[in-house]
Amino acid sequence: TSRNFAALSPFHSYPVGRKDDNEWGPAVAMLKTASGSPFYFNFHHGDLGNTFVCGPSGSGKTVILNFMLSQLEKHDPHMVFFDKDRGADLFVRATGGTYLPLKNGVPTGCAPLKGLELTPENKVFLAQWIAKLVGSKSRELSVSDLRDIAGAVDGLADLPAQRRTIGALRTFLNNTDPEGIAARLRRWEKGGPLGWVFDNETDDIGIGAKFLGYDMTDFLDNEEIRTPLMSYLFHRVEQLIDGRRIIIVIDEFWKALLDEGFRDLAQNKLKTIRKQGGLMLFATQSPRDAIASPIAHTIIEQCPTQIFMPNPRGNHADYVEGFKLTEREYQLIARELSPESRRFIVKQGHNSVVAELNLTGFDDELAVLSGRTANVELADAIRAEVSTGHEDWLALFQQRRSAG
Repeated sequence: TSRNFAALSPFHSYPVGRKDDNEWGPAVAMLKTASGSPFYFNFHHGDLGNTFVCGPSGSGKTVILNFMLSQLEKHDPHMVFFDKDRGADLFVRATGGTYLPLKNGVPTGCAPLKGLELTPENKVFLAQWIAKLVGSKSRELSVSDLRDIAGAVDGLADLPAQRRTIGALRTFLNNTDPEGIAARLRRWEKGGPLGWVFDNETDDIGIGAKFLGYDMTDFLDNEEIRTPLMSYLFHRVEQLIDGRRIIIVIDEFWKALLDEGFRDLAQNKLKTIRKQGGLMLFATQSPRDAIASPIAHTIIEQCPTQIFMPNPRGNHADYVEGFKLTEREYQLIARELSPESRRFIVKQGHNSVVAELNLTGFDDELAVLSGRTANVELADAIRAEVSTGHEDWLALFQQRRSAG
């Protein structure tokens, strides 16, 4: 009968994604599903491209993340990567990008007073940023303090950019108060214990690069430096969001979200960046990190594309109650999928698929995408020997790595 024939001829299958006519055009990448059929991956679900990637150490998260970003080249976006443990170092440099591994005690290249044109918008930012340098939980700034800071920023407008140092800023403040703003700025001045952070000769943080990476590892647990540093870097990056295609990646984002100011920025951009041609990508080792954030609801709501790597120690409540995964999806993540399978879950809206990215045999590419510490250190040594051209170090890197 027709009924029996219909029962033997199901028309349902695995999700296939969308090959063409996506928000940025053709699909970002074609992956293989558990059944061997193609899945056309896109960061965007509709016109919203914010993405959340979650996987413990050793699960393949770094490879997946860097691979997906590499496939974006055909869409010609700007990319900014706030990295941890230099996982994207080799990948960013190999693609011709600029990567800055920021280190404690080493000049960062940041000079906000010199690098920012003193527009009304930037003056407001600088006043708020300076307040972060001198304020503390134990001593909040008064209205009078904030007014003095704004006045000092205005005073800098009469100076050429090269002379706009923190020392110059202090001359516009009251230097007679041993506990005042000027005195508290002294530690951030060149020659002071933190002069290497913001009082540099030039503002050279790679903003003109098409692909830009910052390694923030040294500062993630240093609130005194992390807060104003993230504030400044994100302010510069935010100025790039002007309608061009741009993707902002934040690895171990929950650390950055400990700062109230950065948290407010991220929450705002998650909701508005799609209208400005961009998307944000948050990555972390544990879903609990996202759930514990004060903006957890916004992250879950505004990241319609979510990638979950296998996690044998995954907590049921984090995945099912926190991220609203189904019981079946949780069982796949925690029980059935292994890191060795090269499989993971892609969830978009109410649909999910088990996808696979098996790069076995692509040893040269994996060496770059995986960001292993030994490889990063080998590349550092090679770049110290050769010119700055990325082709020079990359070929030698692959040669020495293969030789063992």
